[in-house]
Amino acid sequence: MGYSLLRRIAVGSGALTVALTTAFGGVAAAVPQSVPSFDLTVALGQSTYNSGDDVTGSITITNTGSTDADGLSLVISNTNLQPEPQDWMNQWYGGRASLAHGASVVLPFRETILDGGKPIAVEAEVQGFNFAKDSNIATAAVIATRGSVDGVLYLDANGNGQYDAGEGLAGIDVSVSGGAPWHSEPAVKTNQDGHFAFTDIPSGAYSPAVDAGLVLPYTTWHVKDQTLPITLEARHKVSDALTAVVALDSDTYAADDTTHTTVTLTNNGDHDLPGITAKCDLSGEPNTLGQNMTGWGDLQAGQGVTVPAHATLTRQVSEPVPAGALSYGHIYLGCLFGQFGAGYEDGAAVSNTVSARVTA
Repeated sequence: MGYSLLRRIAVGSGALTVALTTAFGGVAAAVPQSVPSFDLTVALGQSTYNSGDDVTGSITITNTGSTDADGLSLVISNTNLQPEPQDWMNQWYGGRASLAHGASVVLPFRETILDGGKPIAVEAEVQGFNFAKDSNIATAAVIATRGSVDGVLYLDANGNGQYDAGEGLAGIDVSVSGGAPWHSEPAVKTNQDGHFAFTDIPSGAYSPAVDAGLVLPYTTWHVKDQTLPITLEARHKVSDALTAVVALDSDTYAADDTTHTTVTLTNNGDHDLPGITAKCDLSGEPNTLGQNMTGWGDLQAGQGVTVPAHATLTRQVSEPVPAGALSYGHIYLGCLFGQFGAGYEDGAAVSNTVSARVTA
């Protein structure tokens, strides 16, 4: 006996009815099947913000249906806001989220105002297959405010990790960019004590920069409707003093071999270089060494070595041939060495690049 399957999807009611029709024209009893439906709410922390404020809020999603939901995505549209990354974004933006029936999830967010003269809005919609979508929007007013920065730029001559009298850097141009709206302020020059100031600038998030071949830690200044005190440590580029050489112990490896690398760091400067770590696998290719820094010991992120002034330091590194190297026929290694743990991303020393054959 043959039969055909008829489906009727009633999205508005959230019900899916399946009926079996026999070859003789008889209709079996309809079997209702539920589909997910959702309630979504966007909430902002305030109804009015100053232009220098961080905007915080949350998106609450509840599966009000009687069946579980898979393959969910969240689409968010922002007006006059720059979002900050959140842990939940990869899951909910990639269609990989799920939500059991009757369950709720709260997704917090934090965003930066782009223009102090315009209102803000966050709109969100949950999407997927075979269910009624739901969306919601939250808005807030923005008051344009202005503030100031009062700071000192210094070089930590005694290495104690803090500013001391006499360490201020004189005659250095300091500039900032950012704010709401985004713009660049004219550079100001530090006085004999390293002091600098930016007065009456639009509130918002700013990034500083200096000249004279110095580098700054990655930092953001959040200027509000008041004076923000700043103590800013500049450093000489690591590459001004440090040289880095990497050397493999062989020019050919089998696919299941372990590689051994000698890392040689030489400090040609007059001051110790603390907190030196390595960043390798800069290309992201599957045949590069240093992909997860296994075997790199105190050169890994979160640790660090000190290279004394006018001294050479060596480290031995062991790690397996990468799993994807055989299809390429070779491996290679090249690294940056710098004070990344302290936030100084610029000015790192660049090592040589080495390679070796990989055979089955």
